[in-house]
Amino acid sequence: MDPQDLEALAERMTTRFDHFDASLVHDPYPVYRAIRERCPVPSSENYGGFKTLLAYDDICAAATSPQRFASRHGTTIPWLGNPLPVVPIEADPPEHMGYRSLIAPLFAKSRTAALEPTIRRMVTEAVDRFAALGTADLAAGLAHPIPPVVLALFIGLPREDWLDFKDWVERILTTSAAGDMEGLFAVVGELLGYFQKWFESRRGTPGDDFATLALTGEMVGRALTPEEMLGYAFVLAVAGHETATSGIGNMLLQLGRHPRLVISCWPTGR
Repeated sequence: MDPQDLEALAERMTTRFDHFDASLVHDPYPVYRAIRERCPVPSSENYGGFKTLLAYDDICAAATSPQRFASRHGTTIPWLGNPLPVVPIEADPPEHMGYRSLIAPLFAKSRTAALEPTIRRMVTEAVDRFAALGTADLAAGLAHPIPPVVLALFIGLPREDWLDFKDWVERILTTSAAGDMEGLFAVVGELLGYFQKWFESRRGTPGDDFATLALTGEMVGRALTPEEMLGYAFVLAVAGHETATSGIGNMLLQLGRHPRLVISCWPTGR
């Protein structure tokens, strides 16, 4: 970005910050740096009004001060008016740690190690589909299709439902991005209906999955409510997919821009 354009954008963003601004999509960091030099806490009247923390120390202080910076009142700008508890994202201590501890068995080293061969096979098959072409859109061919299927495996959904789950999650993201609220509500209803049936199928027949943990575990000395179980499952489905997809895509983009990183991180002897 031209220095003059960057300066003008930073000046505007200092008082009218908007995280949806198209100027932040390609490379937001120079913009953040320029804003931070002007004011580390830019404000905005957009979406009902809010302030943004851009300095590392300020962010750390806010993240470790739940009494002053509570998550239970909502964590999205604008607030989405979620009908279900968005846990553990919109929870504060001690409930937040209770929600996280509930699913800790899913992250046990022995369990994740057992999933690795299946995940490695999924990735290899995806790469094989475009390797012979000599070129590929790695976002469309790798970063997008793999995470929802891995997530279905991780939370313990039946294998025969993996592709349906992938379709639901992708439709949620595309309808949301397009502003198609009618389509979004419809697909969310389908996914929540599926989760309800999954929970019912696990009553009395426990398995190595999230549904069993949600039904049998305790959160700060009590059982989860049906609404909490559905909200938790929904967070795992959508937040887990989008973060993984974006993370993989950004990693591949950086490796493409800086090829020497591939050499520096390659295992010794390979």
